[in-house]
Amino acid sequence: MKNSAIYVFDELCTSIRNYIKSQYFSKNQFLLNAIRQELQNENVLFKKPYIESSPAYQSTENGFLNSPKLDPWLKSLFANLSKSNIGVQKSPYIHQIQALESFLEEKDVFVSTGTGSGKTECFLWPILAKLSNEAYQHQEIWQKQRGIRTLILYPMNALVSDQLSRLRRMLGSENDDFIKTLRNSCGYEANIRRGAPAPARSSSRWKTERCTTCSLSTAAAATRRALRSSARAWM
Repeated sequence: MKNSAIYVFDELCTSIRNYIKSQYFSKNQFLLNAIRQELQNENVLFKKPYIESSPAYQSTENGFLNSPKLDPWLKSLFANLSKSNIGVQKSPYIHQIQALESFLEEKDVFVSTGTGSGKTECFLWPILAKLSNEAYQHQEIWQKQRGIRTLILYPMNALVSDQLSRLRRMLGSENDDFIKTLRNSCGYEANIRRGAPAPARSSSRWKTERCTTCSLSTAAAATRRALRSSARAWM
């Protein structure tokens, strides 16, 4: 069947055989005839693939809005983020919602699922919830005190590269979707519309910052710059 795993495997094998024959043996018919059968043999260039079926992980429609353990403002935050296409799904897997709920209940979380099951979101969404909750519950402290609030440890550099791209997509989107949604959900936009003064900048460096309405935006923008610089360092 076209586009099946076996079909793709056969196409790849054919492509590499043709490349080797044209690149190294096209000018010598004797060598080409001698090597033709050898390239067909298994274990010379490739081995037959092992096909493993992956389970279909169960998702939940409007999982954030239907969760009985999320506060209403947090439901609204994740529901609005899911509309921005920055890495939050409208219908997440059940184990992703369970991980978020367990984290908010201050439980230790251990997630063991297959490849492509969304394990990254199982720790990334709780981190977002933790930071958002801090911004929501302690607005004055959040605006005045900058600092490192999250530390993520990875066992391999390959994971760092992949996760950086996801973090950049979520926190560093060009339209500032995450920042705008977070500010709205935490009440910062309402405070600004009522005429609350923006926090004073402690350095001229912050005067040129694109996000000038509150320190929450400034901190998030600084995070975007750090992520982009880190990504360039890894590339």
